[in-house]
Amino acid sequence: MSTTTIVIIAVVVILFIYGVAQQRTLVKYDEMVNNSMSNISVQLKSRWDAVLALVKMTKGYSDYEHQTMMDIISQRRIAVVKTAEQVDDQEAAIGQVLTHFFAVSERYPELKAASIYSETMKQMVGFEEKVRISRMVYNDTVTKLNNVVRQFPSSLVAALLGYKTRTYIEAEPQQKNYPDIGSVLNS
Repeated sequence: MSTTTIVIIAVVVILFIYGVAQQRTLVKYDEMVNNSMSNISVQLKSRWDAVLALVKMTKGYSDYEHQTMMDIISQRRIAVVKTAEQVDDQEAAIGQVLTHFFAVSERYPELKAASIYSETMKQMVGFEEKVRISRMVYNDTVTKLNNVVRQFPSSLVAALLGYKTRTYIEAEPQQKNYPDIGSVLNS
């Protein structure tokens, strides 16, 4: 066997080992991103459940308001969130329902005085914090995946295997107008 043949075989083996290592890294980060999105989905479902509990409290006070909010929930709630865009859509839908709910609760002081209202609002604050943390974890893992997908020479392996960059979840400007549950709870 000639030296050239040995060098070519060595280069091919090194490239193969590098490709396998990069594929494993891509799979690891892709799974981490998927897991992070799954965690966001779980947290959003819990948040929707708390919103639904709040909305059910309005039934005894105003059937029209209750039905309006239930219609919004049934039209906008997604069972499993899979993309950053869907997370933003769910946040917007929750914000819409909560804004409407807080307007209703201002008209019915006895609703705000109910102990279940107070307890559910405390749970909402906890769910919001969990969603915020889940979003941060998701964005961190997307950064790791995107770095591997975009940096040379791993970008060659990523392109060959069909990996693409993922989208970050960013706070929408409209989210700044959402009601602050913490301040509502303390009022």
